[in-house]
Amino acid sequence: MAATLAEEVGEYDSRVSETLTTALHQPLEAWQLDEGLEPGGTNRIGYTLKALGAGFWAMLHATTFEDGVLRVVHEGGDADTNASVAGALLGARFGYDAIPARWSGKLVDAAALEERVSRLLARVPEWHS
Repeated sequence: MAATLAEEVGEYDSRVSETLTTALHQPLEAWQLDEGLEPGGTNRIGYTLKALGAGFWAMLHATTFEDGVLRVVHEGGDADTNASVAGALLGARFGYDAIPARWSGKLVDAAALEERVSRLLARVPEWHS
């Protein structure tokens, strides 16, 4: 799946294709997520691709939603950005119910958000008809 996707996106942007290929074949440490974030660091360009790469790495290699998010966060760098990208992709892979309740239950207005998510998920089958 990832190799096919890498080929398809390569027609539009070779950097994204390279990001997917690296995520498929390299360990998370290969992303050097801390690079350019140290005081006085100058190599901050392309960080969007690092966040995307970390997210794709998590989606391809994590065994659970929690495992993927925590591995990305503990790798460092712009951890909240990396975790948000990874969380979105892991949510797509594992589903909403895979998000630990101890995380989602502590959200501000969790009940209202839960209700909105339930309404959205109830409509998903309508999108495919």
